[in-house]
Amino acid sequence: MDIHGEYAAALSESATVFRVNPASGQQALQVPFWALPPTDLIPFLMGRLDDRALTGVIDRIFDAKMRRAKEKLIPGVDLDSLTIDTPVPYSLKQLWLDLLDPEIKTWKEKDRQTAAISQPGDAEKLIAPQYEPPGAGGSPPFVNSVGVLSIRRHLEHMRSRLLDKRFAFLLSPGDWAPDLAGHCKSDLDDLLNAWLGHDKPITILDLSGVPSDVLVQMLGAILTIIYDALFWGRYLPAGGRQRPQLVVMEEAHRYLGKESTPPETSFIG
Repeated sequence: MDIHGEYAAALSESATVFRVNPASGQQALQVPFWALPPTDLIPFLMGRLDDRALTGVIDRIFDAKMRRAKEKLIPGVDLDSLTIDTPVPYSLKQLWLDLLDPEIKTWKEKDRQTAAISQPGDAEKLIAPQYEPPGAGGSPPFVNSVGVLSIRRHLEHMRSRLLDKRFAFLLSPGDWAPDLAGHCKSDLDDLLNAWLGHDKPITILDLSGVPSDVLVQMLGAILTIIYDALFWGRYLPAGGRQRPQLVVMEEAHRYLGKESTPPETSFIG
């Protein structure tokens, strides 16, 4: 884990280097957001939420993961034990639209039979739907009151994150980027094979191009992916007992301070 980009040149003959902005001979570093615990990802995407709103967002993510898991079997995923932290792909763009719609929706009738929509939204392009503005003095259209979490400002922040190219390695990670239904070209086994399955003895994850406000989450996600793979595959030839991994965390004092409780500390004895 090289957060200053100091080791690629020195160890180039013995290492495969992954970097956010790869140079010649280096690989692109991509970490799928859906491998992060949502409780770590949501504050980065949306800022601080109150307990009610946070619960609502987490419920939406869990529902999206469950729908994806039910639609097509994912190796190693048991529906009966699926949790919010199970690394099942889901679409952040679709999540954004699903959360935004109740916040801005209006209805033509008080009993909410017909939405007063003038233009549908587009999740892929992050375009919000357009509704007729609420009527004055109790006249139609009527403001929606179902599924509202009062998070419009937070969703604007989420949209800006999704559009920010600096975070593409995490929020739009190439073959690991889900479509709107949660399908990816590649899964975590492909990611692990890229990191650990090459023919050189060292892997350098050069994090020097990672913005500081997401560095800790990135480190936590990487360690979670590696730890879980080694643990659940510990009896396999490529698993932890027959093929142990040594992880060197350079400049660890920056994210493992006495006062901090970053996500990766639970894996360090």
